[in-house]
Amino acid sequence: MIFAVLSVLAPYALAASALLAIPIIVHLLKPRKVRQTPFSSLRWLHLTRQHLTRRIRWHQFLLFLLRAAFIVLLVLALARPIFSTGQEGKPAERFIVLDVSRSMKYKDGDRPSVMDNARELAAQLVRQALPEDRTALLLTSNRTDVLCPLGPDAEDCLAALSTVRAGNADTDLGSALPVIRSMLSGCRPGADVRIAFITDNYQRNWDQAAIATFLQDVPSPPQVKIIDVAPPHPHNAWIAGARFQGAADEASGQPARIIVQLGCSSDEAQERTLTLTDLSPLKDQTRNILLQPGRLTTVDFEVPAGFNVADKIARLQLTPSDRLPEDDQFWLPLAPRGTQVLVIEPESPRKDRYHPAFPLRTAIDVLGQEGMYAWQRVSKSHREVTPKDVAGAEVIVLADVPDVSEPVRHAIEERVRTGGGLAIFLGPHVQGSFYNTKLASALQPGKGLLPLPLKSAVPADNRLAPMTRVSWSHPLFASMLDPIVGDLGQVRFRSYYLFDDSPRGNVLAWIDDKSPALVEHALEAGKVLVVNTTPNADWSDLAGRASFVPLIDRMLAHLSGGGSRRQFRAGDEIALTIDKTDDAVRVTTPADASLVPTLKPAGERTMLRLPPQDEPGVYLVRSNDRTRPFVVQVGVGDSVLAPADAALLRQWWQPANLEIVRAESGSAGIAAERLPLWPLILAVASFLLLTETFIVTWLCPKATPAVAHGIVHRRGLLASSPKTASPEAR
Repeated sequence: MIFAVLSVLAPYALAASALLAIPIIVHLLKPRKVRQTPFSSLRWLHLTRQHLTRRIRWHQFLLFLLRAAFIVLLVLALARPIFSTGQEGKPAERFIVLDVSRSMKYKDGDRPSVMDNARELAAQLVRQALPEDRTALLLTSNRTDVLCPLGPDAEDCLAALSTVRAGNADTDLGSALPVIRSMLSGCRPGADVRIAFITDNYQRNWDQAAIATFLQDVPSPPQVKIIDVAPPHPHNAWIAGARFQGAADEASGQPARIIVQLGCSSDEAQERTLTLTDLSPLKDQTRNILLQPGRLTTVDFEVPAGFNVADKIARLQLTPSDRLPEDDQFWLPLAPRGTQVLVIEPESPRKDRYHPAFPLRTAIDVLGQEGMYAWQRVSKSHREVTPKDVAGAEVIVLADVPDVSEPVRHAIEERVRTGGGLAIFLGPHVQGSFYNTKLASALQPGKGLLPLPLKSAVPADNRLAPMTRVSWSHPLFASMLDPIVGDLGQVRFRSYYLFDDSPRGNVLAWIDDKSPALVEHALEAGKVLVVNTTPNADWSDLAGRASFVPLIDRMLAHLSGGGSRRQFRAGDEIALTIDKTDDAVRVTTPADASLVPTLKPAGERTMLRLPPQDEPGVYLVRSNDRTRPFVVQVGVGDSVLAPADAALLRQWWQPANLEIVRAESGSAGIAAERLPLWPLILAVASFLLLTETFIVTWLCPKATPAVAHGIVHRRGLLASSPKTASPEAR
């Protein structure tokens, strides 16, 4: 049951109520006797004096009440009382999560930006804490930072809150939940847990897997409020991606192409202009395009045959800029060939379409012709693959292989550490002993290729196991919510692996909430993805889904980001490899600022690391009199301004009590929860002071002689003149 609670923020101020003694002392020390003046022996004069004394005592009592009430109200105002609703008056552990992602930069003309309104709401929530509450303030985009730890003094962070600005990283509100869970370890027994998300509340902001994991770990369901600060009718256009497709035969003289994909989120079509620049000495090229909502539009630019593309980065600009301008530009590093993908397969008597890796081969070949990154596939069996094959690949795929030779295993590990990507598909051919002893590291789990040891393969429980708790906000699933290819959440599993320990990597999806379906693991400059199914239809129907080919494309792009493409997302840590050098290495930002990287030997090369960078554009690495560029792009996750489904969010948050409110202005939706009373008390106190001043002035004979004369005349005191005296007086 919800109860009304009246409490004060500064209870020690109530000690000032001792000031109430001041009007009492004044009235006690004021002379009570009326000075008697000798006069003629008229009996009625004595009676009149008695009436006058009673009138003065009545006014003194009224003035005392007004003065005492003024002091009491002034003390109460200093104590800052607050009227609020709470669960039986329990103390609360309050967590205010402020979204500072790129979509919060949305600004419509001269109106305040979404971030400005959100910052004002966060400050109001901080001020509404009760004395027994503890408040934490968190800032979240693709990761979460703690601006103010859990404690009673959250108002001390208001100065820092006023300087908070939105960045260029995508939104992942689920990243705040593990931080909140760690803070709850010191939660007071019996205290309520209240979480307030101040966000624009788009569908891609939320992560079902993170919510489910959080609700499993918390001791009791929290009270969750989502304050939606999104504009009423948002629209945006963006560059979804681009690729460079060289001529099939460079000697043929055929031009190469730059293929660009653009998206639009709006109620109607938008006319825009796309410009290709920064390919000196080539002239700039422009295309006038009509963007349709909910569809990807493809635009081609030609690059003349023979043009030297080494270390060249093309810049694409969409004009005019809209209300989210950061995704209206894109930088594309040009490469003379596509990215090589090495598929290591098991030896099998099954050929062609019945081979275990056939669907995977087909998907990569299709993407090599039509995909965004022109993948070039090389397939080798696990017996014939060599370390040289591994060294030349940007991405390595272990497609349900039993094992590999020790030199190949060492080459794979070295390639991943220096920026390559590895995808591991599990299946019936996998030898658990090899994976657990050679790919996983028992003593240092984070240092192995396999982030967690395998236990055993099991069939689904008399049915097809569903894929659950998918991290839709992860960049790997950037296009997986598309209505045409959005059947990834409908994948069903017949068999899967259990694991010996809890996952140490980033679990992106689960199988029936029992075992990880997809695990991401970072190993120095490279990435590893573990897929808990076969690349064909033996263990699941993933290979037959419409989302299979787009998923493979996203996987390869995600795994190859730190290699030859040298592209990173804003807000992500940067790790890449460079040639060994004895000279100082300097990194220059797009704004011409200098960064000092961290360098570490990595075999025959050197690994370069930088903290997450928020500024998009071209960065230059200078060493050994050579300059090599890399690119930081804004993610496209925050470009799709599709509102979250309230019913779906409530389902994800069950059994927690979820409330979603719209905040059209700075105080909408939260003022009724905790109402400060001190402004009202000060207003009443001011009114009482004015009333007391008026009464004193009205009763003062010097200030108002006419009033005093009227009072004396009506009481039968001495008349003003003998002519006006009454007959009785005479």
